[in-house]
Amino acid sequence: MISLGFNGPPRGVADNRLHDREVKYRHVIHSEENALLFATRSVEGATCYVWPLPPCASCSSKLIQSGIARVVAPLPPKEYFDRQEQDIALAYALLQESGVVFSPVMLNDDDFSNLLVERFYTYSIPIRRF
Repeated sequence: MISLGFNGPPRGVADNRLHDREVKYRHVIHSEENALLFATRSVEGATCYVWPLPPCASCSSKLIQSGIARVVAPLPPKEYFDRQEQDIALAYALLQESGVVFSPVMLNDDDFSNLLVERFYTYSIPIRRF
């Protein structure tokens, strides 16, 4: 293991200060970015395991730029996808264009998950089903 990350405010900033959800989201550092910041050695060629959602477009760009070779993450639930469809599509497109392998983990074998696989994740390595 090279590093771990978590969603949270910057060092020294109290989480309970940020009551407004939109304001809080602009301050929070995502787990992927924190993991890159906490890494004490190169992540070049490494696999990044993300939970409980796939990386956003901004985090995908940072993972690509840092040299991550593969991202493993669950497919998003429908409610999240409905709110974040454009960002999810951009994140996937960035990963695909850069050659970073995205390995989706299918937690539910339902129609929505199957639709996502057909629509976005056709180039990925085989999907794990849990």
